[in-house]
Amino acid sequence: MGYMKNLMIQQESQGWSFIGDKYVCPKCIDDYALARFIRANAVKKTCDYCGRRSKTRPIAAPVDNVMTEISAGIRSEWRHPDSVGVPYESAEGGYQGNVIDTYDLINDKLWDVFTNEDLRQDIIGSFDAQGAMWCDRHFWTLPPQKALRYGWEEFTKLVKHHIRYVFLRASDDNRNYRGYEEIPPNLFLETLGQVIEEAGLVRMLPSNTRLFRARVHKRSKTLQNALDLGPPPADKAVYSNRMSPAGVSMFYGAFDRKTAIAEILDGSVKSGRVVTIAAFEIARTFPVLDLTKLPQVPSIFDSEERHKRPGIIFLRGFSTDLSRRIEKDGREHIEYVPTQVVTEYFRHVHIDQELGKIRGILYRSSQNSSGECCVMFFQNEQCCEIAPNWNSVTEEYNPTEAQFWLGLDLHSLTLFDPNTTRSGRAKPSSKKKQTTSGKI
Repeated sequence: MGYMKNLMIQQESQGWSFIGDKYVCPKCIDDYALARFIRANAVKKTCDYCGRRSKTRPIAAPVDNVMTEISAGIRSEWRHPDSVGVPYESAEGGYQGNVIDTYDLINDKLWDVFTNEDLRQDIIGSFDAQGAMWCDRHFWTLPPQKALRYGWEEFTKLVKHHIRYVFLRASDDNRNYRGYEEIPPNLFLETLGQVIEEAGLVRMLPSNTRLFRARVHKRSKTLQNALDLGPPPADKAVYSNRMSPAGVSMFYGAFDRKTAIAEILDGSVKSGRVVTIAAFEIARTFPVLDLTKLPQVPSIFDSEERHKRPGIIFLRGFSTDLSRRIEKDGREHIEYVPTQVVTEYFRHVHIDQELGKIRGILYRSSQNSSGECCVMFFQNEQCCEIAPNWNSVTEEYNPTEAQFWLGLDLHSLTLFDPNTTRSGRAKPSSKKKQTTSGKI
């Protein structure tokens, strides 16, 4: 078999034709993964597309090598319609579905990637020489990110309006109508946990991190210790919150004073009531689920990370749902149910494979767009005032049975009057302060 025959077979197999003896530099492509590949494979000091030159080091890689990466990235999300079974009817105008040619793919879907016009035309011509046409590779099924989204929406509807406490064991009435990629409600939380781990959202929150907590109270009352300013005792946790139902006590806080105040001032505050704000410090490092700093969606040309794209795309919408503002109109105890169930799962069921048991969740504030909030899975008796050796670890210390996890900085107490916008140092208490030797 001759050289040309072998070349034709190779080009037909790979789905694109070789461009030839040309070299491209990273400046011609606006994509971190392709730019990284070009830099790693640069062999020429001159770019044939933009004319950029270097006197000291190679800056341009063979364009046919780059085409291998381009083709692999494109095919991770688009395929030829014949390969996914798109019906073709000559009498009806051809393919019976959303099918586009390479020109539309490169100029519409990837218009911001290939910034050099000559390179763009070479890429289009390379695919067109092999008769390339394109459609979504998930033509007959839900793309993974949409399967996750629909799974979350179905889960939300189920626990809000149909089954709340035994949904994990409830029969799936739609099982005979589901595609294999769909996620039934009883499997959604486990799937969510896998997506969270794959995206690397569980991290360690360092010791001594300061968390601000605010409470509204009568001006005549003085809040002075961890008992007053920490999470309420279980019998006092009578209100349904974003991450916890009535009767379940958790520590809600923020990473700055402004956000802590904004989170509790949901509407007007009656005259004669003020806000006490205080800072708590973390006793020791522990794992948290961080929904405030989601990773960027990987490029389709990033061969090592593109498998994470669906999960990260979904998580961006999911984190927004968890932080959305809920009107206190009497229905909040229903609207909070999905986030409460998710929180309970990560508190009691999910164990991170590397970091272990999760102790809290960080999320965006619904009242301050730039603020970050947290819910920590600690109760009132796990908080104390900061005193000498308050966070020391005894020989009997067991990380799963820690005595004190959060310490109140008594010097941080301040008063804020939302009706006059005045603030000041809270008055020191004349009462005996609790120490680590006492019981809250």
